[in-house]
Amino acid sequence: MIQDLAKRGHRVIALDLMGMGRSDKPTDKADYSLANHVDWMSQWLEAEGLSNITMYCQDWGGITGLNLLPFHGDRFARVIASNTGLPTGEGAGPAVDQWLAFVASVDALPISALIQGGTTRKLSAGELAAYNAPFPDGSYQASPLAFPFLIPVKPDNPGVPMCRDTWTYLATWTKPFLTVFGSEDQIAYKAGAHVRMQREIPGAANQHHVVIDGANHFIQEDASDRLVDIIDQFTKQDIN
Repeated sequence: MIQDLAKRGHRVIALDLMGMGRSDKPTDKADYSLANHVDWMSQWLEAEGLSNITMYCQDWGGITGLNLLPFHGDRFARVIASNTGLPTGEGAGPAVDQWLAFVASVDALPISALIQGGTTRKLSAGELAAYNAPFPDGSYQASPLAFPFLIPVKPDNPGVPMCRDTWTYLATWTKPFLTVFGSEDQIAYKAGAHVRMQREIPGAANQHHVVIDGANHFIQEDASDRLVDIIDQFTKQDIN
């Protein structure tokens, strides 16, 4: 997606969340909170001095990225939310409950197997190895092991107030807001996260929201060409 968007003239920045990918990796799970992730991203955004941004956010990138908007909304021109959500303690469905129980039971996650499990197409050996590369063993996985419990699906989760405040802010968001979800995503699409966004965010009104048939949770792997087209066209939309 990055190289194809760049070929169409876009500047593309793909940000590793703290503790993921090639980023620094604090080893204490206690260092990771939703508030800390948003603060780390805020510091980065301010240091880069970026503006007129099109945010494309998926999964954990959504719960962190969307929570940036109340603090830095003027830097963003439009938002695309993809297979993500912003829960506020309403409770979790069976798929999320099973996922949390699994994460709590292990010291290291099978990273590439989890990616493949959320992808419709079969990934190559090289792709799977690339997903595993930043995490030689469980000692590198404090962030991915902690992050599932930062998502405020339970009412007593400390991230609930922040997400409620963000929903209050999103109720005033009139700039373009698009949802692009995969039909096979059990986490966000089946739970109807896109429906709430379309209903409660003014900028989502009259947008051509998309459900990509056959695409699973990791929609970038299943529908990268389609996403490039959608993002490219969306950036050409005028902002009233």
